[in-house]
Amino acid sequence: MLALALFLGACSLNSAKITNNEPIKIGFVSSLTGDAASWGMPAKQAAEIAVDKINNEGGINGRKLELIYEDDKCNGQEAVSVFNKLLSIDKVPAVIGTMCSGVTLAMAPIAEQNKVLLLSAGSSAPAIKDAGDYTFSIYPLDNYEAGLLADLAYDKLGKTKVAMLYANNDYGKGGKDVFAKEFTSKGGQIILSENYLVGTKDFRIQLTKIKNSDAEVIFIFGQPNEMIPILQQIHELGITTQIIASSVTIETDDLKKLGANLANGVIYTSVKTESNDNSEYLKQEFKKRFNKDSDLLAALGYDTVLLTAEAIKHVGLDATKMKDYLYTIKNFPGASGTMSFDKDGTVIKDFIYKQVVNGEFVSYEKSIK
Repeated sequence: MLALALFLGACSLNSAKITNNEPIKIGFVSSLTGDAASWGMPAKQAAEIAVDKINNEGGINGRKLELIYEDDKCNGQEAVSVFNKLLSIDKVPAVIGTMCSGVTLAMAPIAEQNKVLLLSAGSSAPAIKDAGDYTFSIYPLDNYEAGLLADLAYDKLGKTKVAMLYANNDYGKGGKDVFAKEFTSKGGQIILSENYLVGTKDFRIQLTKIKNSDAEVIFIFGQPNEMIPILQQIHELGITTQIIASSVTIETDDLKKLGANLANGVIYTSVKTESNDNSEYLKQEFKKRFNKDSDLLAALGYDTVLLTAEAIKHVGLDATKMKDYLYTIKNFPGASGTMSFDKDGTVIKDFIYKQVVNGEFVSYEKSIK
């Protein structure tokens, strides 16, 4: 019996040793196909770069990092299905990369119930703040960015009449609601409020209404895929009204290649990024690997990997300890900007206003604190 006990103990030790040398598996859920793939794919590509960098430098505490990629198609029902698969089959302690607010909000209750870390790269609906103790996003919430756009329109541009065009989803509606509340509280008027379904290609009905209104500014809050046809049709209709928008609507590599000249004059909010080791490495590697420039979406995906690795390095794979660690993050030098988290798990980043000039995204004004 003693020999058997020693044998079983040895097996147990060997098993633990093997387990400890296995790759650390983390889920990466994002929009890899469909209308929001222009958000999700750059994030995935940058995440691959981050994983390779971490593994080439020895991994996390001696273990390789491995991401299990799943496609949520920016659909809450699809996201719940792949999220449950990651938890029940892959046994991951954390899921990162999500871009769509509706997807994050659909997964958040499951993350909370199962005590799994959920770190979104780009979800910004105000409801994210109350989605649970285990849910974080590294992109500021719409009530901040849309509020800055209201300041821009009323205080800095001196405009009092706005027409709104927004995607009929959690992201678009969240930004529209905050902007309207802030703008009207200043004394401005919402002359027209038009929405569209994600995937729409023809916006002429909404844009004709806007053209025939006496709006002084057009507020656009939606997904990158729709921006090129929207801007094309704005030009076709001869609309010259000032356009304001959010960064993830405008500042993408796809828009820069296919339609940045159409966006000339557009003023938008953007996360303030500064040159650091992470941003420079991502820029160089992204160009080398994919032959295109990295954008904010790529930087956000890259940073979800870095932050998760940082948490695991310090506290291990216990998701409760990982989320507790994220609350302590202050001034982390990410590729998407310096970030900290407040007591609600809301990321804190500085913003600037930028403008499209001759097809380039340039600074419009000093940083917004």
